[in-house]
Amino acid sequence: MKNQFQINGYSIDYYLRGKYVGSIKLNSPDRDVMGYMGRMAHIADSDIYIKNRKYKKGTQFVTECVPLCGKFIGTKKEKINAMLNSRIGYEEL
Repeated sequence: MKNQFQINGYSIDYYLRGKYVGSIKLNSPDRDVMGYMGRMAHIADSDIYIKNRKYKKGTQFVTECVPLCGKFIGTKKEKINAMLNSRIGYEEL
């Protein structure tokens, strides 16, 4: 499947003991596999500030890289066809 959206950047989501604690925005991805399948264990090598909270050096996180998608790329007809072929039943609305 080709990419149909303009990529505006990437977000690294941080999870601590299974709970979401925040994210950091990047311009380029730090890994090849995105989303849940690309989750990695990360040990902080220095103090990290996420959402005005300080996490000390050595804290273990699970990180996930997610693309930040923006505008749909294509003609108006391609956009309509993409919506009609998606999983959502627009005919029922």
